[in-house]
Amino acid sequence: MGMDIRKITTQSRIKEGFIITLSTKRLSESTTNDIVNAAEISKKTFYNYYQNKHELLREIENELLSGLKQALNQDRKKLSNLGHLPK
Repeated sequence: MGMDIRKITTQSRIKEGFIITLSTKRLSESTTNDIVNAAEISKKTFYNYYQNKHELLREIENELLSGLKQALNQDRKKLSNLGHLPK
């Protein structure tokens, strides 16, 4: 079975709420309350997915890094397919 679409949607809302919060406050000033309010979810829902904001941040960082690695690998393949490196 694939991932539950509701789970994906909820996690996306939490991440979006976190990013919205960080656009107005520093990480050290951001609270779980800020995140759940921005995400329009309950605190209970937040804690179903993450222990705290630091765990959420680690997951976002890991996703960004793996996306960056994929993009770099695709670029490398395109360059090697050219048969030469551009000047």
